[in-house]
Amino acid sequence: MIWGQTVAGVRDTATTVIVYEKAFYDFGTAIQGALVTHSFKFTNTGNVPLVITEAKATCGCTLPTYPKEPIAPGAVGEIAVTFNTADKVGRQLKVITIVANTTPGETFVQISGAVKVPKRRKH
Repeated sequence: MIWGQTVAGVRDTATTVIVYEKAFYDFGTAIQGALVTHSFKFTNTGNVPLVITEAKATCGCTLPTYPKEPIAPGAVGEIAVTFNTADKVGRQLKVITIVANTTPGETFVQISGAVKVPKRRKH
């Protein structure tokens, strides 16, 4: 049976929902070449274990890592995101898509800020 289907008129009430403490992180300003990291804390507010199958970023400069083991109902987990500012300049917005057995099946977290070029030293 698939979660949410009805069988003989009985609705399956097993659900899992991911609720982020904060789904947006503004890192302010970073100097080009720096690594910006942030952990997005979340809670499984559903009544079955939450299983994250994928976390993908919009570009290769952003690396998300996520728990591979199921998160029990009521338990807390973290998705760590590292953004490499090398070769980036100006305002940045990186969106990370989290795919899990949740309702809805995809959720999103975002990391944003400005990247400045380091000042060159005068000789």
